[in-house]
Amino acid sequence: GLPAPGRVEAALAWLRAGDFRYTLTPPTLPGRDRVDAFLFGSRAGFCEHYASSFAFLMRAAGVPARVVGGYLGGELNPSGGYLIVRQQDAHAWVEVWLEGQGWVRVDPTAGVAPGRVTAGLPTALSRPEAEAPPPPAALDRVALRVDAWQTRWNSWVAGYDGPRQRDLLDRVEAGVGGRP
Repeated sequence: GLPAPGRVEAALAWLRAGDFRYTLTPPTLPGRDRVDAFLFGSRAGFCEHYASSFAFLMRAAGVPARVVGGYLGGELNPSGGYLIVRQQDAHAWVEVWLEGQGWVRVDPTAGVAPGRVTAGLPTALSRPEAEAPPPPAALDRVALRVDAWQTRWNSWVAGYDGPRQRDLLDRVEAGVGGRP
């Protein structure tokens, strides 16, 4: 049979060619044999469907696999210079154990909807093959500025704790001649 890396690639190729569809509103799967119903029936789902089904396929093929959940992407706020990570950036993928390499990340969702990985969730739902998200619209740019102000407020006013108070006091006293 195929070595483990070949089995991984064969399963990914099958997903890419299998008329699968990325959606946040998949049909309800039955209580039993959900993996079969997804892989050979509905073929419509989101990252958790693809990750859990791919892990099942790998285990059935003798390749140790685990599902990993976390976050993918986010939105850079140019007004504040930080990354905004929202719940919509939650994502699931798979790690497979390959001899000599250890745990290797494999994202089966990327084979079906590469835009989910390269362009983010909102873009992937309308353009699954997108290579990048569209630039923010005027209203989105205003929302980013508001978020930057809220972040500054939370950092400097709501988070104005003891160490920050002492730091400010030290700077003020240093500017007026120092402490007695």
